[in-house]
Amino acid sequence: MSSLSLTSRHRILTLGDGNFSYSLALAKQLKNQGNESVNIQLIATSYDTYEELIGKYPESKRICAQLTQLGATICHRVDATNIHESLVAAGAEPKLRFDAVVFNHPHCGEENVRRHQSLLSHFYASALEVLEKKKEKKEEKELRGILLTLAERQPERWQAVQRALSAGLTLYRQVDDVDNDDRFGLVYERKRHQNGKSFHQVTLYGEKMKQTSTLFIFRRQEDDMDTRSATGTAVCTVTGKEKMMMTTRKRKAEKDLWLEFACTQCEKSFKSAQGLKTHVHMVHELEAGSASMKVLLCKYCDRTFKKEDAKRQHELAKHGKDPLIKPDWFETRQIIDSTRRAKCDYDKNNERAEDLFDM
Repeated sequence: MSSLSLTSRHRILTLGDGNFSYSLALAKQLKNQGNESVNIQLIATSYDTYEELIGKYPESKRICAQLTQLGATICHRVDATNIHESLVAAGAEPKLRFDAVVFNHPHCGEENVRRHQSLLSHFYASALEVLEKKKEKKEEKELRGILLTLAERQPERWQAVQRALSAGLTLYRQVDDVDNDDRFGLVYERKRHQNGKSFHQVTLYGEKMKQTSTLFIFRRQEDDMDTRSATGTAVCTVTGKEKMMMTTRKRKAEKDLWLEFACTQCEKSFKSAQGLKTHVHMVHELEAGSASMKVLLCKYCDRTFKKEDAKRQHELAKHGKDPLIKPDWFETRQIIDSTRRAKCDYDKNNERAEDLFDM
């Protein structure tokens, strides 16, 4: 594996690291490079408390002990959308800044595209607050900036690049299939935040398939422009057409979409094809059928029915075989009601007449 170039003093922050297996793999990689002139400070963090961490990932107790032996600092309850304040609350120095901020496979716990788009925007803004501004101009270092790793299909659906540009970042490097990359690929355990299970492999049509991940390295736009102009490297930009595609991208299902199955008729997506199929049948097919179903009205009251037989039984039981036949007292009541209405009208006229008379 190729080594990562670092500055003489390099601070690295890892966020939301599950059971801390990525931080441990990174710490071992940096130690194996054997460059004693580089002072590396690794701060590994999790969103869980220590008790929650041990309960969810029992192996994390051993991993944390190994990280401590390698000189890393461990912090808990660190929020990737509020890095500075949560780090200070965990005991870090308020002025602490980092050369690299690493966030691998962020997830909110539900398949909600808008929520993940918002998560990335808040993460970028929060990471910029603790990101060290570039000082060296001569030699460019690779492990610097905001490093974000996403699973297949997530970058496009979550607008990872577009939202980074809006936050004042630029895409310095994109590493496809990062797990097999000689320089950035690390072997670690990908764990779900809710239940501690692995998500590195997914089941599709009864067959387990390995997910590929993409690493994005973002830099401040002003820092990256200085670096590229000094080295003669072309600036990585997004064309107008690509930007328009990203801004107008909706949550539509694609024919080859196997990681997150999206409904073409609404804003929901699912982890499996069966989940999508059930959703479409129960929500869109059945509800659409019921919406278009003819509503039957009772002739004699305001009750409605879906079936003709139910309507007929109601009319027979509630209104009788011939509801138009009225009882003997019905005619008398009509006469009385008519008299009452006439008297009422007369009284009103009298009131108006008396008013005129008083004038």
